[in-house]
Amino acid sequence: MECAGFSSGGLGIRMFLIITPLIAAAALLPLRAQIAEAPSPDEIIRSFETADAKRRSSMPAYTSIRDYSVENTRFRVKAGMKVEVTVDAAGAKHFRILSQTGPGAVRKLVFKRMLETEAKASTPDGQAATRICRDNYSFKFIETAVIDTRPHHVFELEPRSSNPVLFRGRIWIDAAHLAVTRIEAAPAKKPSIWVKRTGFVHQNQLLDGHWVPALNQSDSDIRIFGRSTTRIVYGDYKFAAPGPAEPDPGLATPR
Repeated sequence: MECAGFSSGGLGIRMFLIITPLIAAAALLPLRAQIAEAPSPDEIIRSFETADAKRRSSMPAYTSIRDYSVENTRFRVKAGMKVEVTVDAAGAKHFRILSQTGPGAVRKLVFKRMLETEAKASTPDGQAATRICRDNYSFKFIETAVIDTRPHHVFELEPRSSNPVLFRGRIWIDAAHLAVTRIEAAPAKKPSIWVKRTGFVHQNQLLDGHWVPALNQSDSDIRIFGRSTTRIVYGDYKFAAPGPAEPDPGLATPR
């Protein structure tokens, strides 16, 4: 006679319930160890700035295709734009509009302004003024979290000035690559008195060894006009081939 609760089937279920959490916990041990051994917030930011400087110096020129879209739900207005962007090795951006749809006012007041603002921000002075670094932001450590099986350091950023292209919000820094993978924020300064609330989410991706934008979506609550959503989808990246290596000045050239 079998004892109640200890039949072969019941024992199998109990063992499954006991073993499954243990397996899951074991799988997370390496990630938890990485989190437990995380450096101090100041060390993280210093290392991040160093890694970011190295990425900028080694980033090749590239081209990309972007799809912009704007939608206003109250008036059911939609507009779109496809753009080719060329970025030189110094980071300067040049845009070529491939196609546009929707009302002319949206194309002129929204799309054109977006391209002009980004082109200005890509100049040497613009890059320095908008860079995610301690010169432009104060950093407050929030937590270290696992996202898509990868440890990330989460920081709250506060802009040090009212520069309209700076933001106020959170960033996620990949602990291994020391690169920003996600931003959830709002502009440091409201773009207009007509805008009641606005915020955006920006995502980066690792592609062919380079960190580049993948998606940007902003949602704004505009007086009279209601809610508007703007999306930028980044794709079709083509990186310039690296040039020939410079000879080491410390080595003699054979004759």
